[in-house]
Amino acid sequence: MGNLIDLTGKKIGRWTVLKRDENKDKTIKNKSAYWICQCECGRIESVNGSNLRRNGSLACKHCNRKSIFGVRTCKLEADPLIRTEKGQTREYKNWAAIKYRCNNTNSKPYQWYGARGIKMCEEWENDFHAYYNYVSALEHFGEKGRSLDRINNNGNYEPGNVRWATPAEQVHNKRNPKRKSRFANEEEKKAHKKAYMKEYYKHYKKKKKHPDEPNA
Repeated sequence: MGNLIDLTGKKIGRWTVLKRDENKDKTIKNKSAYWICQCECGRIESVNGSNLRRNGSLACKHCNRKSIFGVRTCKLEADPLIRTEKGQTREYKNWAAIKYRCNNTNSKPYQWYGARGIKMCEEWENDFHAYYNYVSALEHFGEKGRSLDRINNNGNYEPGNVRWATPAEQVHNKRNPKRKSRFANEEEKKAHKKAYMKEYYKHYKKKKKHPDEPNA
């Protein structure tokens, strides 16, 4: 294989060379070594050493791929905080869902969020990582059965007003709309109660036996 040029730690294009890929060297019979590299987007691939040295490979295939509009694939697509092999992360879905119910006037939950003036703070809305850095530092982050909840139910999604809460805590914090009374006023309500109690006692006395009454 000749004199091996150590590329460990070198920055080549969007690649950062992490270490030698000895497993691939054993399976591919050629004179060039392979190196495990990490792209700026977060993806890790094994890259041919000669391609790295002659700048034949400057980024992962996802960052090199171009859309029909000639724009590079968004590097956040491969961010491990946003997407894994199994799909979008729980935190990213949660962030996107908050924006959806606060901003999308066509969404069903908008009436309980955006229509009431509830928003996500500008810092979080424009930067998922800023949102993630805050919520991941909160107590109970990642615990099973907990989800993000606003401490003040009428407040925004912003620093100081969110927590990871259990379903029971969220129900207790839920805004309960007042039920519409079937009575026009308090006098009508009292009259109905009086009539009901009169009928109840009338029925109760009819069923109650006298102590001297013989059993049937």
